[in-house]
Amino acid sequence: MNLATLSSAAALVLAAAGVLLAALTLAATRRPRPALGVLLDLLLGAGLLRLTFLDTWTAIAGAAALVAIRKLVVLALTSDSRRRVRAVAAPAGATLTSGTAQRRWRIR
Repeated sequence: MNLATLSSAAALVLAAAGVLLAALTLAATRRPRPALGVLLDLLLGAGLLRLTFLDTWTAIAGAAALVAIRKLVVLALTSDSRRRVRAVAAPAGATLTSGTAQRRWRIR
């Protein structure tokens, strides 16, 4: 068994573990955000393992695309959760005003 075969098998095991652990994380937390993080991190690891034996531009572009997708998904989920927190924290009919050193709610 050569190094390329071993790396390929390890990448496949890591990708399968990512799917399984993401499903377990989703079942345990009932929140998709941590499960998606686990899945994307392990898929990224599998992609980087594949780069050890596939040194083509296509493999490098695939790994770069996976990194970009992961960053975009995390950014979208983070900005969405921030909007929800602000919407929940605001009293009814209030607007957020910012002073020099603090933020406060102005109720109309």
